[in-house]
Amino acid sequence: MLYQSREDLLASLEGIIRLGSEEVTVLHGEQLRRQLIDTLVYNALFNTDLRIREVSKWVVHAAALYLGAVPSSIQNLYQARSQEDYTSKTLLALNIRGLTYDTARAVFRTLKTLDCTATLFEYGVDEAAITDQSPSEFVCCVLAAAIKESYSGPVFLQAGRFRFNGKNYLKNATEERTTVRNHIKELIDSGFYNIDVDTSRLVQSSRQTLAEKLRDCFEELANMTAYIRELQPKEIVVAMGGRTTVLEGTQTIEEELEVLLDGYFTSLKRQGVHLDGIVKVGIHAGITEGSRPLPDGRVVHVQADAKTIETLNDLAIRQYRLGGVVLHEISTLTEQSLKQLPTMQVLEAHATSNLQDCILDSPHLPEELRQEIHGYLKDSHRALWREGITEEQFLYATRKACFGPFKKKFWDLDSDVKAALIEKLQEKITALLHTFALAETKALVREFVQPVVLPREKPPFLA
Repeated sequence: MLYQSREDLLASLEGIIRLGSEEVTVLHGEQLRRQLIDTLVYNALFNTDLRIREVSKWVVHAAALYLGAVPSSIQNLYQARSQEDYTSKTLLALNIRGLTYDTARAVFRTLKTLDCTATLFEYGVDEAAITDQSPSEFVCCVLAAAIKESYSGPVFLQAGRFRFNGKNYLKNATEERTTVRNHIKELIDSGFYNIDVDTSRLVQSSRQTLAEKLRDCFEELANMTAYIRELQPKEIVVAMGGRTTVLEGTQTIEEELEVLLDGYFTSLKRQGVHLDGIVKVGIHAGITEGSRPLPDGRVVHVQADAKTIETLNDLAIRQYRLGGVVLHEISTLTEQSLKQLPTMQVLEAHATSNLQDCILDSPHLPEELRQEIHGYLKDSHRALWREGITEEQFLYATRKACFGPFKKKFWDLDSDVKAALIEKLQEKITALLHTFALAETKALVREFVQPVVLPREKPPFLA
């Protein structure tokens, strides 16, 4: 149901949610979960009146806080890992591109079943245009899902795939820096207290020394760290990550990591002696080779380079006191490699294509919708269909671009169809959490993370 007016929205809340100046009181949680939360999140995404969208988001966010689902920073948990207060667990970051509300519900159901809170909901900043998700919309969907599934505890919302644009930076560094800063402000205002900033595309290969080649990478990472510390709420330290580059081959080498981190921490000291730095760093371990599908569309699964990962992880922890290294794409790793990540002490791993593939490859996806998606990709992204690429390879490489244009059609699928799509996805999430030794980690997270409730100002439309 779409609200037609402010009065419609307020009438739907009557007897269920009472509005305050900066907070709400949930009077009947069961009635909220039964239907109202579905209506609120639907209006937050699809109402044509932007004022009603904003009010719907605010009510969802405020209700989640009241019920104990609180956007939180994972900073202290990762610092505890750097001090070896715990080991042999790899935190899972789930990149959600589509069916966000339903997917997040599946995640929360799984977390409750496994007594786990050590999972991050990742928003792909550089995918916002193709997924048609704003930061505040993503947060709304995740928090609404927490309410629907009666979840309480920290909610780790992470902004990932957040890259400086190398070409734009060369043209006008000040303008690109401003663009990144604007994104950061929007993210923090929306409730993202975990942010990865990728400066790897700023590497200047034509320069002489490695330090000169990576200078823009580490200096801009330090600049953005200082900016985030300036913007973050005083009660919270935003957990930050950086990312290495690869000058040759497909793997980060020790010297590249050392030069990046030495340069970064030196630059950060110039910004402010007591600024908290990054707590993790993304590395390349040869995994990206497997992300290119074969001509028939099948994806080749590859082994992770255990020696590279262990060497760089030990360096990050011992020499720089980070929580550890991050693998940004695990969808193409073999099951054997996935099982090794906790014993290799990998801090965090990102499931990027895993979730979308569960949805788009499902036999339960209506064939008519599948063919419509394929037609759209062929028409709208034909420029990416280069010579030597088969149709199957093209469709796999561009498939993530379907979630924005088909967002409402996915949402409006019959409930039975969506349930069948999500069932397989939930099985995948459950398997990953077990593989990464994250079952029964709720007490561990509680030991180091104390959620901070930060009320949000009521939208003017409600005044």
